[in-house]
Amino acid sequence: MENLRARINKVGIDLSRIRSFLLVPLFGKVFLGLVLFVPIFLLNQKTGYTSDDYSYHFFYESYLPSKYPKEINNFWDIIHSQYNHYHSWNGRYVAHTIVQFFMQYDKLLFNILNSLAFVALLFII
Repeated sequence: MENLRARINKVGIDLSRIRSFLLVPLFGKVFLGLVLFVPIFLLNQKTGYTSDDYSYHFFYESYLPSKYPKEINNFWDIIHSQYNHYHSWNGRYVAHTIVQFFMQYDKLLFNILNSLAFVALLFII
């Protein structure tokens, strides 16, 4: 390692300047990510459940909610519920599986992950 540093110093490259150059964009990206995350998270916190969200709390047996809805207890119930949903209502099973998964937990988890996904999408674009 010392030999490599000696060769780099002969060429005249300052390693401390390279390190600081690499860290500044990282700090800027993290800061920008936080600046974007906070308002998106606050908007997510203010958004309540809507009509379909309530039905995705429960097991889909047919295209209409049943009189006594069955609770979802595990991931297999979600898969079976989405199978019924696919064959009786519509084919957007990937999106609805994700929705039904998150509807089994506290909304805070969804708010955090949704805000992170939004910020990640902004960085990808």
